Amino acid sequence: MGVKMKKNVKILSRPDHSTYLYEGLRKEKELDVEIFTFDVIKEGTIFSKLFPNKRHVDKDVKVSYSVTFVRRFLILLRYFVRFNWLKIEVYFSNFFFNLCLRNNLDGSVIHYWPVYASKAVFRYKSNKNIITVAEIYEANPNFVNPIFMEENDKRNKKFKPYNLMVDQNSFFEFEKNVIVPSSYVMATYKDSFPNVNFYVVPLGLDINIPNLHIVKDNIIVKFAFVGRASVEKGIYTLFDAAKLMFHRVGRCFEVHAFGPINELNLKDELSENINFLGNHDKKTLYDKLKDYDVVVLPSFSDAYSLAIVEAQLLGLPVIVSDSVGICDVICNHKSGLIFKTGDHKDLADKMIQLLDFDNRSELHVNAIRNRDFHTIESYSKRILKVYKKLNE
Repeated sequence: MGVKMKKNVKILSRPDHSTYLYEGLRKEKELDVEIFTFDVIKEGTIFSKLFPNKRHVDKDVKVSYSVTFVRRFLILLRYFVRFNWLKIEVYFSNFFFNLCLRNNLDGSVIHYWPVYASKAVFRYKSNKNIITVAEIYEANPNFVNPIFMEENDKRNKKFKPYNLMVDQNSFFEFEKNVIVPSSYVMATYKDSFPNVNFYVVPLGLDINIPNLHIVKDNIIVKFAFVGRASVEKGIYTLFDAAKLMFHRVGRCFEVHAFGPINELNLKDELSENINFLGNHDKKTLYDKLKDYDVVVLPSFSDAYSLAIVEAQLLGLPVIVSDSVGICDVICNHKSGLIFKTGDHKDLADKMIQLLDFDNRSELHVNAIRNRDFHTIESYSKRILKVYKKLNE
């Protein structure tokens, strides 16, 4: 049974897009929000001028520059020495978050990311006047690692299991409230942790995209893949589908991959209508993507996919596998197509459907109509609903 909420929320944030949650929640008049994090730069400080490309946050965010220094040093050191750098980073982040929780906890909701803060939160679980809720972005590694292993074996590739440097599931021993970005992620944990209350909250982004995609009746339809070109991301599935398409429809399409290449021999897959365009900064990538027709993500497992969120914000139709968390949102918005994971023939069929201008136009209109769903403001309101449920 929940306790009466005093409108105080403490967010122990990981140093990524989750810091943007503060920007949305602080606009909610019924909440008094504090956020604590590291490895970011406060706006208006000397550091913001020295590091203009680093993630910047509002001046009211509590940032630990000590943990930031440790994290940066460990990331640099790992290029020279093999060691469990994440375990050390987690030790220091928990020490910082423990200090943040020492005062004024009564009536608070503590919203945290468990890899970095679970040990700090556990120390205060005996306080009956607080409510805790964890948020995780990743699918259960115990679920996805065997899938990735199998697919790599099929391609005669070596695979290094994900997320084994720390036990990211240990917090389930005490935490009963968990926010996840998708039904897919929830499904990967539910069987192992049946007594946990899962809350599905699709993510949002705090980005400004000035130039939207315009649907054109192009002679050559251009498909874009955004992300690390690897077995896990389904790059071979995409190329197999493209080869099948070529035999069925000819040279009326192109497939371009943006991002780093995991496998050097992937370059052997290049042809006149398949190419790698490398890494680009966000602004350049947005400028390039608006001239494409469709974004494709054939992952064997993807918790949600911010790349697809960005494509939808641009107004681009998308094709994703049914193992990409955002697929539920795409189905509801009718802004893209879903194919069966690993099935290159099904993917080819979906890509051929979007060679048609009218089909792409319909998905584009639906993507534009639902742009607000993907904003940080909408994400914050969905989080607020969870806070209210926790207090019922």
